[in-house]
Formats: sequence, C-alpha cells, structure tokens
Amino acid sequence: MDRTPRLLIVDDTPQNGRLLEAMLSPRGYTVALAYSGYEGLEKVRMECPDLVLIDILMPDMNGYEVCRRLRADPATRLLPVVMLTSSGDQDKVDAIEAGADDFIARPFNQQELLSRLRSLLRIKEYHDTIQAQAAELAEWNRTLEQRVQSQLTQLAGLDRLRRFFSAPVAEVILAGGGRLLEPHRCEVTVVFCNLRGFTAFSAAAEPEDVMGALSQFCEAVGVMVQRFGATLEQSAGNAVMAIFNDPIPCPDHSAAAVRMAVEVRERTNALSYGWRLNDFDLDVGVGIATGYATLGRVGFEGRFDYRATGTVVNLASRLGSEALGGQILLAPRAYACVTNLVDVESVGSLQLEGFPGPVQAHNVTGLKSAAPSRGDLPTIDQPLAPNSFLREGDFWSLTYEGVVVRLKHSKGLQDIVWLLAVPGREIAAVDLASGAHRGPARAASSIADLGLGVETDAGNALDAEARTQYRSRLADLEEEISEAETNNDAERSSRGREEREFLLAELGAAMGLGGRSRRLLDPAERARKAVTGRIHEAIAHIENLHQGLGRHLRRSVRTGSFCIYDPAEPTAWRLSAQNLGESSPNRP
Repeated sequence: MDRTPRLLIVDDTPQNGRLLEAMLSPRGYTVALAYSGYEGLEKVRMECPDLVLIDILMPDMNGYEVCRRLRADPATRLLPVVMLTSSGDQDKVDAIEAGADDFIARPFNQQELLSRLRSLLRIKEYHDTIQAQAAELAEWNRTLEQRVQSQLTQLAGLDRLRRFFSAPVAEVILAGGGRLLEPHRCEVTVVFCNLRGFTAFSAAAEPEDVMGALSQFCEAVGVMVQRFGATLEQSAGNAVMAIFNDPIPCPDHSAAAVRMAVEVRERTNALSYGWRLNDFDLDVGVGIATGYATLGRVGFEGRFDYRATGTVVNLASRLGSEALGGQILLAPRAYACVTNLVDVESVGSLQLEGFPGPVQAHNVTGLKSAAPSRGDLPTIDQPLAPNSFLREGDFWSLTYEGVVVRLKHSKGLQDIVWLLAVPGREIAAVDLASGAHRGPARAASSIADLGLGVETDAGNALDAEARTQYRSRLADLEEEISEAETNNDAERSSRGREEREFLLAELGAAMGLGGRSRRLLDPAERARKAVTGRIHEAIAHIENLHQGLGRHLRRSVRTGSFCIYDPAEPTAWRLSAQNLGESSPNRP
C-alpha cells in the first residue's frame, strides 16, 4: 500500500480508543475515532478507512449491528472489520456471524493485534488491486474495437510503406504520423538500375522466361536497396530506382549509393552469365546522380506512392538508360563527391534526352583499395561477414543468418556489441554503465568513477533484527497454516498462505546471492539494474524485427553484476571498428 493505512476505531469508551490510537499511530497508521455506532457509520462513509475496529458493547447501536450494516452496503461489503470485546467464546461466534473478519479479546497481545491488522490490510490491498485491474480491463474492453481498428489501420499503413522502405524505416515514418512523407525539398543521390535488352527480349521470349529473368533482376537489386538503407522509389518494368538520404538522413549518401551500385554489379554479373547460357541477351547498367529533388507521397485515397521529382531524377534515369551492360555512370556532381573512393574511366560527353547541353560522365571501374570506409557498410573489397553489427550514424545494420535489419542506436545495442567482441569473457556492469567515451585509463570500473560514491549507501535493505522477525513470523505462519488445515479452516489457511507468500517475496527482494542482504542505493546494484534493463530492452526490440537473432542473443547473453556473451556454438561477428576502440570495457 503506497499511502499510510487509515484505521477507524469505534468504541464508546474514550480511554479505550485513545489507548489503541497511542499504540497504532507510532506504527505508521492514521487513526480516526468514533464514540458510537452511528458516528462510526458516518465516518466510514466520509473518510473511507482501510480497516475498522469495533467494540461490541455500545449503548445506541452495538458492534454486531454496525458490522451487519457495513456488510449490507455494497461500498463497504469487503471492508475489513475487527471486533473487540472482553467477553468470551459466544461473542466470538456472534461477531463472525455478523460478518466480522477477525475477533480479538481484551486484554489483547500487542504483537498479535499488529500482525492481524497487517494481514487484513494486505488482503484489502490485494482486493483493491484486483478491483483497479478489473476497472482497467473494463475500460480496455470498452475501447477494444476502436483500438483494433486503429492498429489495423497502422498495419495497413506499415505494409504500404514497406513497399518503398526497409521495415525499421517504415516504423519510424509511421511513428511520426507520416510527417516525413509530406512534400519537401532535400539533397539526394538517385540510383537508376536498368535491365538492358529487356524490350527485345520480352518480345521474343516465352512469358515464363520473361517473368523469371525480371524477378531475378528485381531481387538482386532489391536486396541491396534494403541492405544499404535506401528508399525504393519505383520498380517498374525493366528499371529499379532507389533514393539515398530521404526520408531518413544518410551521411555521405553519394558514397553509399556508389557502394551499393558496385554490389549490384557484382550480383548481376553472376546473373548475366546465367542469362547468356540460356541465350538471353540481357545485362544491367546503372546511372547515379546527386542533387536536389522534391519528394513526398502522391496518389489518391487507397493508393499512395512515394515519389521524387527534379532534374536529378531525370539525369539518373537517362544515365541508366545510356549505360552499357556492367557500366556505372556517374553524373558530374556525384563523381565530385566520390573522387577519393572510386577508380573511373571517362566516357566523354553524352547528349542525353531532355538536357540542352552535353553531360560529362564517368564509368566506375572499381573501388580504390585505400578508399576510406564508411565503417559500417560492406564494400566489394570487404564483403559483409555472415553475422554483423555495423553502425551507420544513428542506425545499426544487424545481419544474422542472411537476414538484415536496421535499428536506431541505443546504449543497449552498444553494450551487446562490447559483449560480442569478447565472447566467453565477463564484463562488469559498472564498466558497461560508465559510457563509451572513456578509455581504459578512465574506465569507470570503480564506484567513485560512476559518480555514485559511498555517501549514497543507506545500508542494508534488512538489518539482522528485521530478518529475525521475518523468519520468526514465517515459522508462526507455518504452524497457523498447519493448524487451520487440520481444522478444515480454509479461509484462515488461505490468509496464512497469502501472508507467507508476501513475506517470502519481501525477503527475496532484500536478499542477494548467498543470503547476503542487498544494500540500499548500492551503486553496483544500480549499474546492474540499468545495464540489465537496457540490454534486455535492446534484445526484445531486435526479436520483434529478427526472431532468429533475438532468440540467439536471449540464449547467449547473460546479465547481472557481470555480463557475458557465451554462445553454445562459436559464432563469428563483424563489428563496427569505430565502436570498439579504447572505449570498449575489458577490450583485450
């Protein structure tokens, strides 16, 4: 119970009420007094106490009648009631028949009274929790249809977005209410992949062969578009167009586009070999241009597409149509952005349809061996490892079992990368919590480095005396439960079991490994909770997008005061070097 429990004492003898108040108030209870049955009923209605203690013998209305009226009112039907009297067993029977929850005879034992009050208040708290959950469930049921319809609309929107964007990007757009799709102007790099010879091939070949070749081409390009985080603007006929740097920003988007085009060429070269064996005169040419475009969704209700318009789109399209099989033609501005990345050959001035003057173009023959890497994306000289965690700005590309997903950066992902870098080795949670910006000389491997000095330690969660009292009460409860079961007193047995479970939970929360008491506000404990929480949250997010990788991490990563990645079978990972420098905790 988060607030202070409120008790109401109904007794026509003021001395008795004040005595109980003096006993209960120091124990953390708020006590109200009533000196007659009628006054007691009124205070129950006005002050809503959590428990009522009632004297049986009162002149105007005795305790039995007060109890019966409380039980007759639906608002107080389950309010805990304890009857107090100096009489014998007959009063006890009459009190239980009137609806009382418990009975205490005067003179009463102080510890017994406090224990019984705590037990009844705990049951009251359970009941209040159930009532609140029932009300919440009723509210959820009331709005279920509306929520289901909203979720169906979101899923439909997500399915439409996935036609153009990778799944993580589609979720970001949908979470923003689609604002990223409103018309806007942005610098982009456009990649236009053209299946050359397709018109003549489709006129002469069997329809099944045409569809098969077209599917192979679209799959080869589409996989690369997803892997490099580009936006699929259109896939129509014999052409696929992709956009970099919109709607999600992409640092050095011209270089990313060229790297993707080189990967596409490698993939489609293999396809071309198979096509030629089947006497299919097909090949793939690519055009790339960088510049400003206007982007946004266009269409009508029920059918919207994401489109880019502007000279840069037309230029990439014309270069893609002009490119011979195996060529990657760069427009002047795109070439200027990647001169230190690629080896090229000039193809001279091209007269392109729709452009008044000639356009200087260069064909990419390969990537320079010493070209600076983007750190995260694969190149033709450095193929993507089977399993990888690669960071690109604010996003990570995760590859496992041939499936690639992208997630926004988080501390939990960075923690996982550090663990993957040293499989089978434990890393202290305080080291992970210290942050990636510290090197070994500054690693926060001590409590003081974390800014959580010993002055924050408030001692043990339970002292020796408290532990002794808990265990003594547990022993008493075992006897009470055994006695109740022997006497077939199911209600008393149930109350005893509930209290025992509660006490055991309290002890479990306060005790650490080996029976040691946890320290309140212990910095190492705080680091353990923080790191454990963010790693589990990151794994859950991964599992939502890639179940195989999520299951692997959930089985292989253990968290606690020390964290470890310990897979059942050795698993090789390619990790972003920029995130595994001196800042990595326990880096070998």
